Amino acid sequence: HLHWHAGGMPPTLYLDDYTVIQEVRDLRTLRKGDHCLVGLNLLHTMWPCIDTLIAKLGSWELLPGRFYHHFIVCDSVASISDSGIPLNADSVDVRVAEFSDTPSGAW
Repeated sequence: HLHWHAGGMPPTLYLDDYTVIQEVRDLRTLRKGDHCLVGLNLLHTMWPCIDTLIAKLGSWELLPGRFYHHFIVCDSVASISDSGIPLNADSVDVRVAEFSDTPSGAW
């Protein structure tokens, strides 16, 4: 039996149309080994207002295509620095591993 999210919207599915994606609202919930996706923005850093708009549209699932940047969290997040950087239990920047910085690495 399928239960919809409290907001009544169906879940967001990954490109395989099977894996459910959940939005992380509190970075402190991320644990070692978690797989994360962020929307791919081909116009990144060109205009800050466009970065924000693309992020919001992706979060609301209003973009015509689903393109993501995938990475794995290597350390559990224990806290967030004053500048917004996730820190591990030793107050060191959380490490991530990613291999999708090239088109061939993304596959």
